[in-house]
Amino acid sequence: MNSIKVLNTLLNVILVLLIISVGVTIVFGVLFLTGVRSSIITSDTPLLNFTSDPLLYVFGGILLIVYVLFTFGVWQLRKAATIFLNDSFYASKVLRPLLLAGKSFVVAGIFAWLIDGLSSIHFGNQLAMSISDNTFIYLFITSIGLFIMLMSSVIEKAINLKNENDLTI
Repeated sequence: MNSIKVLNTLLNVILVLLIISVGVTIVFGVLFLTGVRSSIITSDTPLLNFTSDPLLYVFGGILLIVYVLFTFGVWQLRKAATIFLNDSFYASKVLRPLLLAGKSFVVAGIFAWLIDGLSSIHFGNQLAMSISDNTFIYLFITSIGLFIMLMSSVIEKAINLKNENDLTI
């Protein structure tokens, strides 16, 4: 039971940090697109060399959508942890949040990996698309999503077995 409390607290902290980071990204993106210069973004920043390239905005927009999808997955995982926290291990209402969280993590991991690889090829002239510093993080997020989806199906089978067992007694 203590591990569920720790997981719920950790997911709350991660969710707050993700919401803050997505919000700050949106604010700075709007400021950057409207032409307002900030002291944080200087002319020495290498990204400013590509501001005329439309793919910068496409990659940035898709990456923002990926982060929002990842935040949605953390939100769904938090909902499932809250259901578990209320001692509802065999409740069917936990299946949908787990399945949505798993699918969100899988899609976010795959698309983040693709965007990272394609942007490094386009902007950095790197030929090795599949190997970067973040590749293993993206693959781990995808693996975690698949594992959460597996746990959803295992819990569904356990609920069916429990219901069948309750009928036999």
